[in-house]
Amino acid sequence: MRQKKTEVEQANATVKTDEEQVEKAAVQLKSSSEQLEKTNVQLERVKAVQNESYAPLQEGAVDLAAVTGHLDKVVALGKELGFDESLLLSVPAVLGKPAEARTPFDLMVLQTFQEQATKRIDSLAEDVTKCEADKSRDADALETEKVDCDAAKSKFGELEVELAAAVAEEAKQRDDMAAANAAVKDLEASSLTAADALVSERAQLSSFREEVLEKFRELKEPPPPPEPAPAIEVEGSTPVVEVEATEGTEQKKVSEGTDDMPVDEAPAAGTEE
Repeated sequence: MRQKKTEVEQANATVKTDEEQVEKAAVQLKSSSEQLEKTNVQLERVKAVQNESYAPLQEGAVDLAAVTGHLDKVVALGKELGFDESLLLSVPAVLGKPAEARTPFDLMVLQTFQEQATKRIDSLAEDVTKCEADKSRDADALETEKVDCDAAKSKFGELEVELAAAVAEEAKQRDDMAAANAAVKDLEASSLTAADALVSERAQLSSFREEVLEKFRELKEPPPPPEPAPAIEVEGSTPVVEVEATEGTEQKKVSEGTDDMPVDEAPAAGTEE
């Protein structure tokens, strides 16, 4: 269970890290996109001034009323591109002249301006290409980070499900263990009750056995006969012994001697003892 929780925590940390990487990649893509757009805008503006203002002025094909506006655009472009200050001062004067009135120096000024403008346009074009490559790279990086982040989230979700299942299984095991413990306690109580009942039954059986053995001994060894009654002596007669009759008969008196002889007879008168 602890290992599952650790895996879930690590997966969650991975998701957070990937989300941060996605945010960084998105910021980088935004930056490169903005830089590309900015470079493109500058390139297009330079081309526009070059084609719509400088070239017509160089050819002398601009109306006199519009010459000033076109000259302002050319000067502004030169300042934006960082041209030499002396060149920026000379170009308006040269371009303001009719083409046929320009001197060799004027032509040299225009040639210098044109060369610097062309170099700058080529540099901007290279910058645009580089910015496009950067944007494409950053877009791919963002997509990769998103894929990794989605995979991490999916893994995190799977681990959460596994953890929930493990928690449920652990709870079930605890419930089963509690039920088993309760059953064991009930069994122990039942065992104690049964043991007590067994002891009681054994005691009763032992008592019954002793009673049976006692009865058996009484049957096997009859009680001793009763002591004989004491003899009764009568003066001038034979002793008489009383014999106890057996069960179901009357007692008899057995006398020694003749049965016809009287037991008690008085002595004759005039005789001595």
